[in-house]
Amino acid sequence: MPVFKLDGAEGDLAKTWRKRPVLLMTGSLTCPVARRQYENARDIAVQFRDDLYVVVVYTVEAHPESDASPYGNGRARPSSANRREGIRYEQPTALEQRLKLAREFKERVDIGVTMAVDKMDNSLWKRLGGGPNMGILVDTNGKVVAKHGWFHGPSMTRSIEAMLGKQQTPTTQPAN
Repeated sequence: MPVFKLDGAEGDLAKTWRKRPVLLMTGSLTCPVARRQYENARDIAVQFRDDLYVVVVYTVEAHPESDASPYGNGRARPSSANRREGIRYEQPTALEQRLKLAREFKERVDIGVTMAVDKMDNSLWKRLGGGPNMGILVDTNGKVVAKHGWFHGPSMTRSIEAMLGKQQTPTTQPAN
């Protein structure tokens, strides 16, 4: 699974889960929900620091200022929260633009976990399911153990505990 590091160097996400399970979280700077949820990611990273890696996968912008949103049926879906917070960006058309937004995202949410950046063809985002704020738990064999269409810290914590054998009953994501 080819990705980029924040400095633009190429990386391979699949190497991440060879030693430990990984929680992958998708997000972008223009997704207000993603920005709010990453505090929960920090808590998970701290709670399971000896058992699990947490990696944020920076993907396509959810709410670019005037470009079509990938979730808007071809329409722009600017966010009032973004405007209040001064986050007014278009959909990047070049890798350096996406890397710049990913670095700003990391600065703003500052959760202290690894960040990977999807390629400009959005191949990883599409492969993972194409959601704006997904949580995907992958075991050391590369098998998806849990997938939450919208990352939710408490239910993902229960999924992690079930995978690690610290809970008897597997969980599913609550309906929104």
